Amino acid sequence: MTEQLFQNILLYIAIPSSAIFLIMTIMSFVGMDSTDGVEADFNGDLDNDSSPIQLFTLRNLISFLMGLSWGGLMIFEDFGKSQIYAILFGVIIGILIVCLNLLFIYLSSKLHSPHITDMKSIIGNTATVYLTIPGDNKIGSISVILDGALKQLKAITNDNLPIPTGSIVDIVDILDNDIVVVTKNKILN
Repeated sequence: MTEQLFQNILLYIAIPSSAIFLIMTIMSFVGMDSTDGVEADFNGDLDNDSSPIQLFTLRNLISFLMGLSWGGLMIFEDFGKSQIYAILFGVIIGILIVCLNLLFIYLSSKLHSPHITDMKSIIGNTATVYLTIPGDNKIGSISVILDGALKQLKAITNDNLPIPTGSIVDIVDILDNDIVVVTKNKILN
């Protein structure tokens, strides 16, 4: 393959993959997932459905192609226009970018609060009303410490009277849709 053709192929891969990567990054920052509306038959997660890290994704493919092409172009001139060195270096850069992408996803998944696996375990705990619970089964909000972190949960009361913000309540039940049922604490109020 001629030098010019090799460089053109790498450029034809580099420019579209960089543009797609830029669009996907912007979409991520503005809150749109790059896979909105796209359903894949294969998710690449062979072992565990709960893992946020997936190896075979469009983002990883685009990242790899971007690293391969720009890395190959970067090293092509420096190593006497050797196509083998350019491809090897490009593959290493592509894998490195995918690894950094996976590391970023792993670290950002650690920022999410842990999922409460057993909501029934909070029955009997006390909490503080965060947003007034109006009564008559209308939704308010409570603050409660779960797993060492302060969480806000939707709450209702079966009482007819509203429970104002700042009141101490006891959690007496959990409804199916993760709304807690509370009653005003008689001792601490």
